[in-house]
Amino acid sequence: MVSILEETHSSSNVIRSNIEITLKHRGENLYNRPTKHHIEQCVNEIRHIGESSCSFVEECSVLKDMISREISLSSNSSEAIFKTINALIIEQPHKQPDVAFLIIGIAEDEPQVSILIISYLIQELQTQLDLTRNNNKLETSPVEPWTAIKLFTRFLSLLSPILNLRDIVNHYKSILKLAYEINNKNAVLGNLILESVLLNIPYLFYFNRKNKILQFEIINLINVTEVNFTGNHQVIDLYHPFCLENVKNSNKSQVTIAELKQLLYGGLDKFNKIFPESINTISELSCKKLDQQWTLHYPTVSSILALKETQTNNYFTDCLWNSPLYQDYEAQFGKISNTSNKTPIKKYSKQVVRDNIIDIVHNIEFNKIEACEKLMQFHKYFQDIYLNCGWDDCTENIYRIVIQTIVSLLLRLPHSTIPNVYYATLLQQFCKKSPKQFAPLIGEHFRFLYKNLYNLDYETNLEFEKWFRFQVTNFNYQWKWDEWIDDCDKYQVYSYNAKWIFHVNVVKRLASSTSNLQEFKMSLPLTFQNILSKKYFDNYNMIQYMNNLFDFDHNCIDFEDVGLLYLQDGFPFNQTVLHILDCMHIRNNDGTNGDINELIHLVEQIGKDNLKFFKNFEIFKIIILIQCICHSGRRSLSHANRYIEALGDTIFEIFQQVEINKNYLQFVVIDSVIRYWNSNVSTGFLLINSFKQFDFVSDLVIVDFLFCDANHELKIITNYEAREYLLQTLEENMRWSEGSNYELFIRSYRLTLKIISDALNELNIGDQTTITLPDFMEESETQRRNSNSTWKYFEGIKLIKCLLRKFHCVYRQLTDILFDLPHQIDLTHFQTIERIALWIKECQNLG
Repeated sequence: MVSILEETHSSSNVIRSNIEITLKHRGENLYNRPTKHHIEQCVNEIRHIGESSCSFVEECSVLKDMISREISLSSNSSEAIFKTINALIIEQPHKQPDVAFLIIGIAEDEPQVSILIISYLIQELQTQLDLTRNNNKLETSPVEPWTAIKLFTRFLSLLSPILNLRDIVNHYKSILKLAYEINNKNAVLGNLILESVLLNIPYLFYFNRKNKILQFEIINLINVTEVNFTGNHQVIDLYHPFCLENVKNSNKSQVTIAELKQLLYGGLDKFNKIFPESINTISELSCKKLDQQWTLHYPTVSSILALKETQTNNYFTDCLWNSPLYQDYEAQFGKISNTSNKTPIKKYSKQVVRDNIIDIVHNIEFNKIEACEKLMQFHKYFQDIYLNCGWDDCTENIYRIVIQTIVSLLLRLPHSTIPNVYYATLLQQFCKKSPKQFAPLIGEHFRFLYKNLYNLDYETNLEFEKWFRFQVTNFNYQWKWDEWIDDCDKYQVYSYNAKWIFHVNVVKRLASSTSNLQEFKMSLPLTFQNILSKKYFDNYNMIQYMNNLFDFDHNCIDFEDVGLLYLQDGFPFNQTVLHILDCMHIRNNDGTNGDINELIHLVEQIGKDNLKFFKNFEIFKIIILIQCICHSGRRSLSHANRYIEALGDTIFEIFQQVEINKNYLQFVVIDSVIRYWNSNVSTGFLLINSFKQFDFVSDLVIVDFLFCDANHELKIITNYEAREYLLQTLEENMRWSEGSNYELFIRSYRLTLKIISDALNELNIGDQTTITLPDFMEESETQRRNSNSTWKYFEGIKLIKCLLRKFHCVYRQLTDILFDLPHQIDLTHFQTIERIALWIKECQNLG
């Protein structure tokens, strides 16, 4: 919202849209003055309208004179003011009533000025309507078209005292007609448009609470809307952020219509409980209708739907106020956390507040500091919506809604509107600005999500963990870790317990991202410090691994010394490994292929000199070459990539002589990389990507590795890096999957079903038995095993739900296969099959 004036000139006439309007002057000397300074002052005053400590009416009185004067001076001045008002409407929607009050005030003395401003805004609204059917300029639009349409419609509604009511009502009818027609072909999109329109209707009465004609017109409009939207719009369970909750079907649009009817039939004074009364002084003005008529041209249903097909799946669901309709984090938070507002507030008022918050957060995305500042002032504009509530309590309640709304956006399914790091950074900014005010509010959500980890969706769980890490990292790891000590001690014997999995992954990932490990370690209680020694493959697994490779006593091997273990003195060929590293350095540094025979000779020499030590030297060839590349390029990913590129052809030539199955060879490559980076597997998975780019490994084998058992546990469940890498691998393939490439998705689905089936077999329960989360009491060894298997089952259920939701575009092409696979692996548990079948059917309805 910054306006820069170029050339300025004086003129008492402003020409726009082929209309010349002569403005009245008040006798001031309007010429020979520093125009740029005055217009910048005017623009700045408009931007900060409502923030002054002086009387709002007095502030508007000064501003309307300033605006009228500046618009009369120059087309540059008028353009700067128009663009500022336009930006204010979009980026700070909570100030729309203040701006509308200002324009209504200007209309009393200078109706031509108000007409110019409104004409500009109507042209902007027409531009946004055109964008809903034209993709040419969509990427350069600062805000999604439907969001802008909603906000311009709201602003025109606020101007109802001075505008032709027939034009406003006709605009509502046209948008609702589009919603009706779209609803027949795309129910989700139709309801989204309907929701955005219905939320604006109360704004017609913001300054117009005595207009019975308008009330009658809108009641008729609502009645027609209710008839047209009679279908029951079902909640899609795949979008539910809580995996184990029973979800009831509901039609949110019908609920909103019912609330509107209740408000309208109950008398317009009921709007006093939705909107503040503090600036409801418009009745003191005569509010003459402007001599202005306007007509808009609307897109057709076919053009809207045609554009939708060319957009990403999130285009329409991202741009509307409550998208998608099925996001119910806030409802669950209020129901379960016991931290919801105790002060009475109308449901519609909360929707109004929440809608404004979402628009500010999204439309000022380019400046998180500005977004934070506007939201910290937000309570000033909604103080009157709480009943019998003091200033401080109202402020806290508004802030609670602000934080709750941002968290719900961060955790939104099927995806968040913009990168989640923006929401996390915004929440961090609140804590920096006012830690005493906001840290407890954010802490409420941390505790709520932690308490419900058993119930959280697979992706929601990952996003919570990332957000928690981001927050504590930026505040010196300050968190009340003592609150979780009892859980940590209690659940560490259960490898598949969601809280234990969360503890391990948070601590390990924080440790891998810090530059001062000792400082982080000292910030943790002793119970959590013990987690720092955990690795992807534990020491017992490494011993078993060595037993399968070597036939000698390796008790002297230090498995805590991660990296290239074969450099230790306990290995008789460690000096030859050093020569291999030297050879790799030379080949990488001189940029030539060098002598391939030297590297082959060194590898073969290990086998010849130590043949009796090896049980399978062919596999060891793969391991030593791959881990030597990892060791040589350990300083950075780009460094590792140079070694892979320089040595790739040589390694391939050696691998061609290895007499083992190709898929197993790739599996050994992946395994070797992860075992080298055993304490920091996030780096290991990045390096596997590099090996994949050079065709050392395939995605199918990567998926097999992620689902394999390690340490008697499935890392796809217990390790967040493995979870994220699976989703990343499938996302990369979704962009070009056709025909044979569906195999990767079928494999992932089948392996997940196998996890569920194995857990059920371990529980040894009947097909009709209902599975519930374990109750914690004194448990026997058998009960502990059953509890662990139960959690394993539920984590598998969460994963299969995530796959079907996130990759529904692929899976809905495979319906017959998906329904048949449970029978192929003898999965017959009724509750499980019924739940998965519901999700498979829902895939067909996702946009």
